[in-house]
Amino acid sequence: MKITFFVVILIFSVIVKILAEKNKQKSDSNRKRMEQKAIKVEYDKQIGIINSKEKIEIFFNQFNLAKHWNNFEPKIKSEINIETFENSNIELGKSKFGGVPDLPKNVEWFKEKNGKSLSFIAQLNLSEIKNLESSISLPKKGIIYFFYSSEQESWGSDYNDKDKIKVYYSNDLNNLEKKQIPSDFSEFGIYKSCELTFSNSYSLPSGDNDFVSKELNREEKDIYDLITYPQVNHKIFGYSNNIQGAMEQECELVSKGLHYEDYRAFDSQKKEEFERKEKEWKLLLQIDSDNKTEMMWGDSGRLYFWIKQKDLENLDFDKAWFILQCY
Repeated sequence: MKITFFVVILIFSVIVKILAEKNKQKSDSNRKRMEQKAIKVEYDKQIGIINSKEKIEIFFNQFNLAKHWNNFEPKIKSEINIETFENSNIELGKSKFGGVPDLPKNVEWFKEKNGKSLSFIAQLNLSEIKNLESSISLPKKGIIYFFYSSEQESWGSDYNDKDKIKVYYSNDLNNLEKKQIPSDFSEFGIYKSCELTFSNSYSLPSGDNDFVSKELNREEKDIYDLITYPQVNHKIFGYSNNIQGAMEQECELVSKGLHYEDYRAFDSQKKEEFERKEKEWKLLLQIDSDNKTEMMWGDSGRLYFWIKQKDLENLDFDKAWFILQCY
């Protein structure tokens, strides 16, 4: 009887200890989330849009990443931040997301090969950004137009879906007209019209970047992610804010009609050449899910347009590619 009582007491003690440990882990987890939330609130309040490299340095200094600054500073890229403001009456030819495009009169609304109209996503009037730091890669005038599948039927993983997007450039600004909504559109094919403002900004690699993973420990990376993973972020150039990993390799593969299995079969020399080519891709435009535009990419995801630098210089936008990522 004494032995049985002792066993019961022992088992009870073990259960109490396990429950106490679980409560401690839960408390630690809650505390960590609260600390990260506090850091995020403090960061947003003090820094906001990163319109200078100094602001990134401030973040590193304030949140215990200062010892890594000298390694991260050379990685900073300039970009053009885009802010959206609802406006259903935007002047002809001005930059905008959603609504209907202001195309030259002799250019029809773009369609897929099967005749289905593409959704109009954005037009960027380059004269509005010509004085910003990153605009050096773009012409000083003209408009770049972006179209994408009205039903989001492709995520950019199949070369045969090339017709699911259209990136078009025109410098004919004296012959524009606001196009009529195609008759084959459902209400989901048209997005709410928003005017745009542009500003200089800067970015760092996403937390899934190999360099970041090697440089930062787990706790440091949790803090770092707060600066590189904004809630809503539309941009031209800079680093993409990845949701499902880096995209440059996928752009190089798919745009060549290849698959990852093809890459795995490459010999070392061919892989080295391929990796050099994938680094030529640069982010042309990142468009986030946004309540103001009523754009929802998958499940609160992002739509990314990519292009190689040489194709950008040649204004060969037919060679642009796209990726959709979501949670």
